[in-house]
Amino acid sequence: VPRTYWFEQAATVAQRHGLATWEVRARHELALVRAYFTEEIGPLLEARALAAGHGAMVSVAVMDLALAEVGLGGVDHVLCRVAATRCVEASRRLGLATLPVAHLWLAGGHALAGDVLAMEEAARRALDPGPDDPRILGDLWGRVRAVSAMVGDDREQLRHCLDVMMDYVRVAPITTSIYPNRMFWGLLRTIDDDDHGAAARAELASATHLRSWPIFATALELIEG
Repeated sequence: VPRTYWFEQAATVAQRHGLATWEVRARHELALVRAYFTEEIGPLLEARALAAGHGAMVSVAVMDLALAEVGLGGVDHVLCRVAATRCVEASRRLGLATLPVAHLWLAGGHALAGDVLAMEEAARRALDPGPDDPRILGDLWGRVRAVSAMVGDDREQLRHCLDVMMDYVRVAPITTSIYPNRMFWGLLRTIDDDDHGAAARAELASATHLRSWPIFATALELIEG
């Protein structure tokens, strides 16, 4: 059964019976799965419009957060910044826990655009609630500052950012982020290290909670090849 099957069934049943709240929830989850696994944003935009039409503003904010992350991963600084800004504003207005990550992805949008000062200001705001939060720090170094290093074509800084990211990944709860750029860390270790990255790849392979994300297994195979 495809991972989207039950969400599709739930959305269909909810729509048929006029259960707007449940339809929004189901289409929200369905859109998130498609966005994170395929970077397809059409269903996410449709689900966001549905949620907005029914006044489900918390769902709208969460979907904006997802859109910002997709924009960051897809190197779309406009989508990333616009969606993250909307989520920041909604999170402040509604008092949502999404605020720190919204600032983090806004920092990522600025990183993509090459605006380092704006990136660091947004990063500072992301850390305001918890300056030592490994979840935020892991993605700050691995997905924001690392992107800034890539944009600046600074390989040495990229390696540093990814090494620092892994320091936080090792202590962060495994349920808070998948830290996708750890695959770049594994690749650079394979290129640079005396053991050709064997230790790094072994560490990545030991993260069994990533097995539900096929991209990680594929990336490891490519690195090893």
